Amino acid sequence: MPVPSSIGYGTQVRGLCVGLDGTLWIGSSHSGLYARDPLTGQITAYVHDPSAPHSLSENDVLTVYEDRSGIIWVGTFGGGINRFDPATQFFTHFRHDPTRSTSLSNDFVWAFHEDKLGNLWIGTQGGLNCLPAGSTRDFQHVQEKDGLPNNVIYGILEDQLGRLWLSTNKGLAAYNPENKQVFSYDKKDGLLSEEFIPNAYVRSPSTGLMYFGTASGYNAFDPLGFQLDTFAPPVAISALTRYREAEQQTERQVNYFSGQEEVLTFTYEDNIITLDVSMLNFRQSHKNKYQYRLQGLQNSWFPLEKEGRITFTNLQAGRLEKVIRQIRRAHV
Repeated sequence: MPVPSSIGYGTQVRGLCVGLDGTLWIGSSHSGLYARDPLTGQITAYVHDPSAPHSLSENDVLTVYEDRSGIIWVGTFGGGINRFDPATQFFTHFRHDPTRSTSLSNDFVWAFHEDKLGNLWIGTQGGLNCLPAGSTRDFQHVQEKDGLPNNVIYGILEDQLGRLWLSTNKGLAAYNPENKQVFSYDKKDGLLSEEFIPNAYVRSPSTGLMYFGTASGYNAFDPLGFQLDTFAPPVAISALTRYREAEQQTERQVNYFSGQEEVLTFTYEDNIITLDVSMLNFRQSHKNKYQYRLQGLQNSWFPLEKEGRITFTNLQAGRLEKVIRQIRRAHV
C-alpha cells in the first residue's frame, strides 16, 4: 500500500522518470519506489509488503520507465519486473520461472524501452527480453547464443531505422528486430571502454546522436553513419579425426575440404568424428561467430567455439549434411 513519505538523507537514487502527468518517479536502493506529486510536492512511497501480494516485489529498484499508456515499469535487483497501474495502485509481478520457457529470462532488470510498434524491450542480467505488444506474460529472449556480445544489458536505445542499440558488460551491440541480426562493437572499433554503466544512455531527439556512458567516459555516435559489412567468410574443414572404439584406434586426416562439394564417408566403426573448422577471414576475425548443426541428426543450432572444433559421437547410419551458418557480422 502507498504511504505518505519523504526521501531520507542518504537515500541512494538509482532511477528517475518523469511521467506524462508530471509525476516524478524515483527508484531507490533498498528503500523502494517514490512518487512526487507535481502540484503538491507530496511524496508517496511504495515498498515491499510480504502480506500484500500486489505490493512492490523488491525494495532494491534499478530503473523506472513509463510507457505510452501511462503504465509504470519498475526493474529491480533480483525481484524481476513490477508493472504498476496508477489507476488501481496495484503492482503486477513478472519473474523468471525455470519451468516456463517464455518467462522473464532473469530477475535482475536494468533497462526498459518501448519501440515504435509498442513492443516492450527489457535489459536484464540474462539477456534482452521482449514483451510483444498485446502480450501479457510471454517473453521472447535474445542472448549470447543468438549473437549478443554479453548477456548483461544496461541500456537500450532505438534509432530511426528501428534498430536497438544495447550497452552491455562487454561492448556495444546493435540488434535488428526484423531479421534478428546482431552487430557488436568493442575497443577495436573505437569504444573508450567495453564496460558500460547502468542508466547512462540517452538519444538526442534533435540530432539522433546516441550517448552511452562507460567506465572511462562516454561514447557519442550517429547510428545512421554505420555501413554493413556483408562479406560472409567461407568456412573450410582443415582436419578430420575419427576414432574407432573397438580397435582403440585414432586416425587423423589432415586433408583440406572446402565444406561445399566433398562427401565424407564413414563406417559403423567410426564412433567419434572430430572436424577442425577454419574461417577464411583475417579482417576483424574475432567478430566472426558461427553456429553448426548436422541435418538428419540435430534440430538445434550449436555455437562453434573459438578453437573451431566440432565433435560428433554415436553417429547413426544414413546421409547427414553438415551446415554452418554465420550469426554475427560487423559494421564498418
